[in-house]
Amino acid sequence: MGALSVSLSNFKAIVVNPKQVSLAWITQQEINCNYFAIERSADGMNWKEIIIIRAAGYSSLPINYSAIDDLPLKGANLYRLRMIDLDGTFPFIAVKMIRVNEASIISVYPNPASRIINITTGNIPASNWNVRLLSLSGQEVIKKK
Repeated sequence: MGALSVSLSNFKAIVVNPKQVSLAWITQQEINCNYFAIERSADGMNWKEIIIIRAAGYSSLPINYSAIDDLPLKGANLYRLRMIDLDGTFPFIAVKMIRVNEASIISVYPNPASRIINITTGNIPASNWNVRLLSLSGQEVIKKK
């Protein structure tokens, strides 16, 4: 068995907002690498290629790659990163799983606050939330629906 054509040091999938997932990876070296394919699945069995990123081809220096999935699935998203060699072979590289839902984006500002705080809950109506404000010592200061 020969050496791997790509040495991968990092692969991340991060929810930016309910409509975007940021994908990033770093290669430490590339030999005979044509491109990277990012595939997405909800169940780990049915994969769809969603992004193609051209590779450097040959490099002994670290290279940072990134992409954005503008149509993540609601709920579980599995991302599979594959490298495709110039000869068409495609060794498996890495899989990451994240969950995307509208409740994942909550903003509280300003921080620090003295009299007024703002809370945004994305597309979920505020009437569905219970909010508790705690002091640094853990004591409940405010409780509101």
